[in-house]
Amino acid sequence: MRIIESHSRILKARNIYEPFEHVYLSHEIGLIKPNRSAYEYVLVKLNVKPEEAIFIDDKEENIRGAEKLGIKSILYQNPDQLKHEIEKIIAQ
Repeated sequence: MRIIESHSRILKARNIYEPFEHVYLSHEIGLIKPNRSAYEYVLVKLNVKPEEAIFIDDKEENIRGAEKLGIKSILYQNPDQLKHEIEKIIAQ
C-alpha cells in the first residue's frame, strides 16, 4: 500500500491530475480494479452513464474491466499518447 500511496502523491505533486475535472483512485475509494464495483462506484458518484465516462489506467486488465461495462478506456503509455487518445474520444 505504501508504494501506491507514494506513487499517488508523486503524481499529485506533479499536477498530473490537473487537467481532469474528477479523479478517483482505487486505493482512496477502497475498491479494487478490475472489480466491477470500482467502476460502478465512480459512475454513481458522477451520475453518468458508462458511455459518458473515460477510464485511464496503465494496466490492460483494468482497461478490460471498464470496457466490459461500456466505459471508453485508454491504456496509458505516455502523456502525448494520452492527450491524443482523449482528443480522439472527445471528437467522436
